[in-house]
Amino acid sequence: MIPSSTLRRRKVKKLKESKDGLEYDLDKGQERVQPEFICCFCGCLIIIVAMQMLAWCAFAYSTRVDAFPVDTADIEADGLRWVRMPDGRVIEYGVCGHPNSKKVLYGQHGYGLTASFTLSKMNCKWADQNGVYIIAPTMPGFGYSDSYPISRPRSLTDWSLDVKAVLDKEDITGNFYVYGVSAGCVHAAAVAAAFPERINGILFSVPTAPIHIEAMSDKIDTKTRLLKILLRVNYIGDLIAYFIGTFLTAKDLIYFSAPDIRNAISRFQKEGYEDTAEELFENMDRAVRHTYRGWKDNMHVISDPIPFDMKSISSIAERNRKVIITTSSDDTTNPPIFHQWFHVQIPGSRMLTFEPGYGHVHLLEPENWRRAMKEIGLGLGF
Repeated sequence: MIPSSTLRRRKVKKLKESKDGLEYDLDKGQERVQPEFICCFCGCLIIIVAMQMLAWCAFAYSTRVDAFPVDTADIEADGLRWVRMPDGRVIEYGVCGHPNSKKVLYGQHGYGLTASFTLSKMNCKWADQNGVYIIAPTMPGFGYSDSYPISRPRSLTDWSLDVKAVLDKEDITGNFYVYGVSAGCVHAAAVAAAFPERINGILFSVPTAPIHIEAMSDKIDTKTRLLKILLRVNYIGDLIAYFIGTFLTAKDLIYFSAPDIRNAISRFQKEGYEDTAEELFENMDRAVRHTYRGWKDNMHVISDPIPFDMKSISSIAERNRKVIITTSSDDTTNPPIFHQWFHVQIPGSRMLTFEPGYGHVHLLEPENWRRAMKEIGLGLGF
């Protein structure tokens, strides 16, 4: 018999250490990884991942910077107007319809859009036919309205002063109607709360609601919710806003994060309203032409607790002026619970429900728009 020590020596002879850190069994062609190689590989992987994370952190840090000041020549080149605020900021705005009309409508666009979309072909044609003068400003950070410095977060209480400056420049000293859509509703509400005695009627369409109300809803689309949450986070939100403004088209963004709007666009195209879809895409792209900051800087404005008493708007309803809130059951961007919350905050307001089919953008359908405007006393002709 061969001693066991001899067998161990023979087994050792079968093994040959290679230069790459592996052991090969010369008889069976099998290989075994040495611990030193595993440690080296894992160490390199950790270093690579850490360097990638540091690079992304540095990139995110670099995106949290103030936007350059707006050049007013860019505003005028797009056929819009502007006013400069006492703090130096420029607010762009546009008008259409009848400038001498007593039926003035202040219109406020939604998130990621500009004044130009409020002045769509459909809206301006309606204004011409009904003797209405539409005045539409752009929120700070979108289009060519200056962003606030990062060191000075926006407050909705400032917005009423911005809008008053626009109205003053247009020599509007009397009463006016108010219209807001989506994120534009809390902006419109700020104006109505500041000047309730001047308001002839209000239309709030698919309003947003504070984040604590959003957390109660299971109807908001998951991707929409995630985008809103991330945009609130400093640096991460700045990075996402940068990518939205730099790499994504409006069509990409809608198709990814707003399925109800995507479905409505498909329906518009089938029904012969291709211009509506194209205007939406073009205006969303215009919103980030100067800076991406609007996507980040305005998110806390629409999701933080509202910094004024919404119930003060009820005094408008008490004067027999209509306060209407539109809703649709297939809105997954701002689900109906948001609209109901808005309704509860304003005693005397009334809900106006539209049939499903157009989701969050049901007022882009011409007949729905005309119906809503008639509810607040506009669109009845000259």
